Amino acid sequence: GWAQAIAPIIIVSALIVVLVLSRRGLWLIELGDDIGTSLGGRIALTKAGLVAIAVGLCAVVTAAIGPIAFVALAAPHLARLIVKNGPLHLVA
Repeated sequence: GWAQAIAPIIIVSALIVVLVLSRRGLWLIELGDDIGTSLGGRIALTKAGLVAIAVGLCAVVTAAIGPIAFVALAAPHLARLIVKNGPLHLVA
């Protein structure tokens, strides 16, 4: 029920807010390591943080609803179709 869904919703919402706040780092990573570093980004730290956010999101969702192999395989392709090649395709 909804009482059990409150904690995962709060955690996923907080992680998504952190992900949105790190959009500059996403753009720097998309430019490449050398250009991103020359523009003042800490690429290694940003990559580690983004991996931690991704692991956290996957862990919370898997703990809440269980492993769904098809969704895990299809989600990146569906997200790319939805977003196309816009500036937020890495977030999707």
